[in-house]
Amino acid sequence: MKELNCDLHIVGGALTGLLTAYCASCLGYSIIISEKKNILVGKKKATNDKRTTAIAEGSKNFLESQGLWRHIKAFAEPINNIKVIDQTANSKLSFVNPRPNSSLGYIVKNSELISLLIKELKKKKNVNFLAGSSINSISYSNSKVISFSNNKKISSSIIIAADGKNSAVRKILGTNLVKKKYSEKAVVINFFHQKPHKNIAYEFFLKTGPLAILP
Repeated sequence: MKELNCDLHIVGGALTGLLTAYCASCLGYSIIISEKKNILVGKKKATNDKRTTAIAEGSKNFLESQGLWRHIKAFAEPINNIKVIDQTANSKLSFVNPRPNSSLGYIVKNSELISLLIKELKKKKNVNFLAGSSINSISYSNSKVISFSNNKKISSSIIIAADGKNSAVRKILGTNLVKKKYSEKAVVINFFHQKPHKNIAYEFFLKTGPLAILP
């Protein structure tokens, strides 16, 4: 069995895990990222995730401080105005960011973000990927967290569970989980505008439920 050592063992190679790894790597920590899916690097996208993420202006400033925003802004669509309509067109609000060169937020594709983070992390000598790797067990010994993944033993100072709502780490450790059923459904779609959207986001609050349209 191959033994690996690191400061941080991050389980999960999606947005949360990758961004955590990038920021921690800038502080000099040695990092291992375990991801059960095979992460593709190169000309192909690392994921076919069609979803998008909304990044607030404050989060954009943080990403800028980490040196990431200069890469992200190329595929980030700014939200310059938010129009809120409540029940009727006569009940409406409009929001803008009064600060120069600032927006209310940005919409980015998850596939672009994940591919970018993987590309940047691959350049770092203190970060290693274990793709196609699932966590089987976790134990604690001599101030170290010991996890077993396939035929590998990983020793770390901290293990970070970034493996989503069906977290394997949470299940292995028996962490309590609270669930609440709201009996509601949501529909998320991507569509193309026939006319310029002028970077305006719309939020409708109707009796039948809310509707948001983001640029």
